[in-house]
Amino acid sequence: LELAFSRIVQDGETTGISVFGKVITERKAAENTLLAAETQYRDMFEGAVEGIYRVSLEGKPLAANPAIARMLGYDSPAEALSAVVDVEHQVWLDPNDRSHLLQLLETREVVTGFQCRLKRKDGSVLWVSLNCRRLRGVDGGLLGYEGFIEDITGRKEAEVRLQAQTARFQRIVENTDAGYFRIGMDGCYEDVNPAWLRMHGFTSREEAIGLHFSAVQVPGDAAKAEEVAKAVMRGGSIKSVEFSRLCRDGTTGYHRCSAHPVLDGDRVIGIEGCLVDISEHGLAGQIARQANDALAKA
Repeated sequence: LELAFSRIVQDGETTGISVFGKVITERKAAENTLLAAETQYRDMFEGAVEGIYRVSLEGKPLAANPAIARMLGYDSPAEALSAVVDVEHQVWLDPNDRSHLLQLLETREVVTGFQCRLKRKDGSVLWVSLNCRRLRGVDGGLLGYEGFIEDITGRKEAEVRLQAQTARFQRIVENTDAGYFRIGMDGCYEDVNPAWLRMHGFTSREEAIGLHFSAVQVPGDAAKAEEVAKAVMRGGSIKSVEFSRLCRDGTTGYHRCSAHPVLDGDRVIGIEGCLVDISEHGLAGQIARQANDALAKA
């Protein structure tokens, strides 16, 4: 109940009290529901792993949760809100990135997965992924921006390391004397290196990409190569298997092949491997076999 008390006055003296009561059970239930919702929202806001923010049109922070304060190197959201007065110059490493984000928000209500670099309190840099939307008032007017921030510094550093490793691997592949190749599940070449091209008498990758591997096999070794390819595509690996190869000019060479499956998770999506030229050894063996055959006939 909600009660209102009033004095009853007669001839200047208080003679009693009048009480008016109103049932407010529904209102209290609504207030309790609202309080529970606000508490739940506050718990989510305070405990979220992602940074949650709200900024004014001028770039003044209006709200920040503990996660974003930690990301930016502040001890608390209160410190972050008091210390930062201009996010463009205090938080964004490159203000042009913020300008680009605002331009995107001019044409859409929400921008997701926007990657950029921010500055911490100590000046160090972190990579983040932003989800941002325009904040509007009850009248539809634009009040500012709000959204979520995910720290992806570790992921970006891993990408940089992977790119560096890939570049080193590519340099090795391009300059090695061993012939590198990658074959798809259809048996066609997807990539080869300069040494492979030289071994087979090709002058450019374009001439080789798309060819089936059987096109560079001496007919006598085609069945053997097919069995080896099937074994690798089933998830196996081969080491030091000798093959004769058919060069583009019709001549024959010899190489030792090692290959293993290319995996996407647990799924085999191709074959890659390398060839070591053993043509001199292979030719010598062929001459010896011919001599032995001739001797046996004699």
